[in-house]
Amino acid sequence: MAAIVGDQAYVGFTAATGALSSRQTISNWKFETTNQSVGNGDGLRGEYFDNADFTNLKAVRTDRTVNFDWQAGAPALGVGPESFSVRWSGQIQPLYNEAYQFFTSSDDGVRLYINGELAINQFVPQGVTEHGSAPITLESGKKYDIVLEYFDGFGNAVSQLSWASASQAKQIIPQSQLYANSRPEVILATNGLSIAENGGSAVIEVRRNGDTSGTGTFEIVITGVSATAGSDYIVPNPTRVTFAPGDVLKTIEIPIVDNALSENTESFSIGIQAIDGNIPLGISRTGLITIIDDDAPASFTFKQANYQVNENSGLATITVDRTGNTLGPSSVTYSTSNGTAIAGADYTTVTGIINFAPGEITKTFTVAITDDAISEANETINLTLSNPIGGVFTPGNSLTTAILSIADNDVSNSFVREKAHNGNLTKPVAIEFTPTGDYIFIAEQAGTVKVSKRNAAGLYDQQAQDFIDITGIVNSGANDRGLLGIELHPNFGFGPGQTPYIYLSYTYDPPELAKDTSNNRPARLSRFTAQLVNGVITAVPNSELILLGKNSLAQYTQDIDSTPDTPITQNRQPSGIATGTWNFNTNQLDGTWVQDYISGDSQSHSIGDVQFGPDGNLYVTVGDGTSYNYADRRAPRVQDVNNLSGKLLRINPETGEGIADNPFVEGGDLTSNRSKVYQLGFRNPFRFTFTPDSTATDIKTIVGDVGWFSAEELNTGGKGGNFGWPYFEGNGNTVAYNGFGGANAFYNSTAGQTAFKPIYSYRVPNTGNAIVAGSGGLYQGGGLYKDTFFIADASRGVVNALSFNTTADPSSGVKDVLSVATNLFGVVNLTTAPDGSLYYVQIAGPAGGQIGRWRPV
Repeated sequence: MAAIVGDQAYVGFTAATGALSSRQTISNWKFETTNQSVGNGDGLRGEYFDNADFTNLKAVRTDRTVNFDWQAGAPALGVGPESFSVRWSGQIQPLYNEAYQFFTSSDDGVRLYINGELAINQFVPQGVTEHGSAPITLESGKKYDIVLEYFDGFGNAVSQLSWASASQAKQIIPQSQLYANSRPEVILATNGLSIAENGGSAVIEVRRNGDTSGTGTFEIVITGVSATAGSDYIVPNPTRVTFAPGDVLKTIEIPIVDNALSENTESFSIGIQAIDGNIPLGISRTGLITIIDDDAPASFTFKQANYQVNENSGLATITVDRTGNTLGPSSVTYSTSNGTAIAGADYTTVTGIINFAPGEITKTFTVAITDDAISEANETINLTLSNPIGGVFTPGNSLTTAILSIADNDVSNSFVREKAHNGNLTKPVAIEFTPTGDYIFIAEQAGTVKVSKRNAAGLYDQQAQDFIDITGIVNSGANDRGLLGIELHPNFGFGPGQTPYIYLSYTYDPPELAKDTSNNRPARLSRFTAQLVNGVITAVPNSELILLGKNSLAQYTQDIDSTPDTPITQNRQPSGIATGTWNFNTNQLDGTWVQDYISGDSQSHSIGDVQFGPDGNLYVTVGDGTSYNYADRRAPRVQDVNNLSGKLLRINPETGEGIADNPFVEGGDLTSNRSKVYQLGFRNPFRFTFTPDSTATDIKTIVGDVGWFSAEELNTGGKGGNFGWPYFEGNGNTVAYNGFGGANAFYNSTAGQTAFKPIYSYRVPNTGNAIVAGSGGLYQGGGLYKDTFFIADASRGVVNALSFNTTADPSSGVKDVLSVATNLFGVVNLTTAPDGSLYYVQIAGPAGGQIGRWRPV
C-alpha cells in the first residue's frame, strides 16, 4: 500500500492498473479517526486541450468539482466534442486522519496522481468504467498535490472523481476540499498556429493561470521570419494587453494579408514580454505563426516527419495540414503499417479518410496504442497519406510518410520514485552532494543555499540555519535569472587535506542598481569557503572570491533601467563594450570588449551550470544574454570568442583565469575573455555534463541547449566545438537569424567555422519546450537504464532516458528514447547521487519546490 504522511511518501504498492482486490475494500479498513477538517477550497484548475494528447490548449478555468457527463457535447469553448483532453491540477485536503481510496469513472482514458505518485492508470479507450486506487493514508488538514488527466476519443465523454474512507461515505470530492494552483503566471497560450492566407486574422491568446488578484501589462512582440510586416501581415495597434484583477484571458488579432501571389509558406514569430505589474511570466512565452498560401493548388502533408507517444498514453494524435487553395472541399486517405511495432500487440491498425471542409487547413486522426507490461525497446509505426482528392501532393513540400515512435514505459519499473528531502524549499534550482553523500547542498533561485543531512532512513533532513544568503547580490527579478548553479570542490570536506569550497553561479545585482528588477543585469561566478561548527555547516563570513565577472559592473551594463526583450532594444548597444560600437549591419563589434564581463541584456539566458571536469578545471556555461522572443541583432556576439556570451568556459578554479591549452588562447594571456572559452555557439546551455570517455587531456561535454522556435538540442563535442547559434538551430538554418549580416559568411566559411549538429533534437508543437540535460553523466546503475543519459523538459513535464547507437557513446547518436516520467513539471536539475539514485529538483511543487529521486530496485 502507498502511505503518505505529511509531505513524505513511502511506496510499496504500484497501481499499475488501478484494479482492487477484495481485501482492499473500505469495510476492511480499521483506523483511528479525528474530527473532520472542512476546508474552504475553490476547486481544481482545469486545462482543456483540443487534442487527445494535451496539445493545443484552448481553455483554462477553475472547476468546482470533477463531475462531468458531457455526453456528445463539447467540454469548453474552442474545444471540439471529439478527441480532446483535460488536465485538472491543484491540491486536495483530506477531512480525516485515515486511509482514503480514490475512484475515477470515465469514458475514455484516465490517470490520477496523488502527491506525485501514480494512483490510477487506465489511459486507454473504454466505455464508462470505474477504477479505484489502493488505500492511501492521508493526514487531516494537510494539502497534497493532485493531478487528474483525462482524454476522450470518440462518442460520449464522462469524467468523475470521488473518494471514500472509513469515516467518509463515497462521494464526489467536494469543492471545499479542492484547491486550484494559486501560483500566478501569464503565458502565451497561442505558441503555435497555422492560418490560411485568406483566414482573416491570427488570434493570439494570452492567458493568466493561478491567482487572479494581481495586475500586469504585457507586450506582444511580433517579428517577421520569412513573412514581411505590411505585405504578409499587419502589426496591430496596440500590441499590449493589461490584466486587471479577475481577468484570465486576453486576445490580440493580427490581420493576415491575402494577396494574389503564389508563394511558399511563410511565418512570423510572437513573444510576450512583461512591461509592468506583479504577475510573473510562465515558461510558455514564444510562438511561431505560419501563413499558408491559398494561391497554389491544395496540397496535403503530415505536420511532422516524426511523432512520438508514450506507451501508456492511450492515443497518439497525428496532424495533417492542407496548404494552398483551401476554399473548396478535399480529402486524403491515411493508413498505418508495421515498422518495428506489431499491429494487434502494440497498436491498433487504422485506415480512414480525412475530409477537409472549405477553409479548414488542419485535421487530425488518432492511433490507439497498447500499454503492455513488457520491457522493450522503442517501437515504430509507419504512417502514410495517399489518394488525394481535390488536392495534390507537392514534391519537396509534402510529407506523405511519417514515423510514429512508441516510447516504452515499462523500464521505469526498475526504479522507485520517492520523496528524498524533509524541509521547506522555495524555488530550488540545483543540488550538489558531498563526495560521501552525507550532505546535500541546495541552491534556491532567490540566492539562498540550504544544507541537509542524510538520516538513517536515507532521507535528507534540512538544517535550520541557511548555509549562506546572498539574496542581496543576486538578481532574481525575472523568471529565468537568479542563483542558477552550484558545485562543490571534488575534495570537499572539513578534515586534514580537504578543501571546503563551494562555487555559485548567479545573475548579479550591482549595489548601486535597483534590486531584483527585470532590467539588464550581468552575471558572476563566486567561490565561498564552508565551515562545520557544532554540527552546523555555514559559509565563512567574507570568504567570497569572485572567479568570473569581476567586471560585471553597472558602468559596463547598457540600459540598466530599460525593459529588455522588446523590439526597440535590438537597436541598442550590447553591454560589455570597452571601446567602439556594435555594427548593426555586420552584427560585429567595431572595437573591443570588456574583459571578464558576462552580459545579461535579457530577462533570460544568463549564466548557467558549473561543474568540475575530469582534468580538475572548472567548467561554466553562459547563455547568449539576448532576447528569448525575437531575433536579437546582438546575438551574433556568441560567435565572437572575445566575448563570453553563449559559451562553455574552462577556467582555473583558484584564480578564474583561462587554461593554457584552451583553444583560443593568444600570446599566453590567460586573463583575456578568449583564453577562457572552451566551446561556443550556445543559446541557453542551462545544464551540462561530461561524456564517459573524457580524460584529463581530452574533455568532451554533453550540453542541453534550450531552443527558440525549431528545436531543443542535446549537443556533444570537445575542445573548440562550435554548435552554431544563432545561425543554426537543430539541423537547419535558424529562421530570421539566417538573414543577419554575417550569416552568409558563417554558412560559407572556409576558415574552420564548422558547426556541430545536435545528437538529439526535438520540438513538440503547440506546447512549451525547455530541455534540461542531466548533470551527472551517463547512468551507471544496472538494468535497462545502464549507460543511458537522462533529460527532462521543464515545460512539458517529461523525463526521458536516451540510449545510444553505440553503448555509452553519445557521439554515435541516439538510438532509443525511454519514458521515465510524465506529468513532472518544472524539473530543472537531474543528477546522480553517490549511492546510485537519480535525483531531480522541481522548482515548483509542495511548499514551493521539492527534491525527489528514483531509487534503483
